[in-house]
Amino acid sequence: MSPRWPCRSWCTASRRLERAEHDRAVQAAAEERTALAREVHDIVAHSLSVIAVQAEGGRALTARHPQRAPEILETIAGTARESLGDLREVVAMLRGDGSAVDGSPEAAYRPSPGIGDLDELVSRLDGRARLRVDGDRRQVGPMAGVTVYRLVQESLTNVLRHAGPGAAVDVRLDIGERAIDLVVRDDGSGTSPAADGRGTGLAAMRERVRMHDGTLTAGPHAGRGFEVHAVLPAHRAPGSARR
Repeated sequence: MSPRWPCRSWCTASRRLERAEHDRAVQAAAEERTALAREVHDIVAHSLSVIAVQAEGGRALTARHPQRAPEILETIAGTARESLGDLREVVAMLRGDGSAVDGSPEAAYRPSPGIGDLDELVSRLDGRARLRVDGDRRQVGPMAGVTVYRLVQESLTNVLRHAGPGAAVDVRLDIGERAIDLVVRDDGSGTSPAADGRGTGLAAMRERVRMHDGTLTAGPHAGRGFEVHAVLPAHRAPGSARR
């Protein structure tokens, strides 16, 4: 009768391999859920903050200038439409079929936001935010571009929620040979975004930066206001090298 030890050893090794593969699948799923949660947070928090500020400010403005009402309502409607489109994409990713819930053509994935979309993002604050970009935007790769966009988006959301009415904010992006340097500084009350005990924005921002082996600091600025400072290694976009 042949010994059973080789079979037992093989079966044990096989079970260990199956468990390891299962653990890797669980970890990958958890990381994907975390990434999707960050996207949902960034989309919803920013859009609803812009809508709330526009609605509150618009009520006072239209009382004095009724002709401005259509402009304000269009900004609110446009922000809502964009947010719904972004959420459709997240739902499509969760479904895994690449289509929107209603199967409409809007389901096709749009390019992820990046450096080129910062001007439009900053313009949503109706003159309260100023953007300065030094360096060639084309040098920034797509992954770094999405990260920079989300960092600015979350920072502006925090300004709307925590800096107080009328606070202005400067967004400065320096695209260098070795690093991408981003500073978002407001002149508001300087309240920490985590002061209400509910904010997860800074934690998500740190996680995004960590994925690029970068650094992020955030806190009240000397004198007045709040500052977010992120530094990412400069991974150039394909074909962007100077000749």
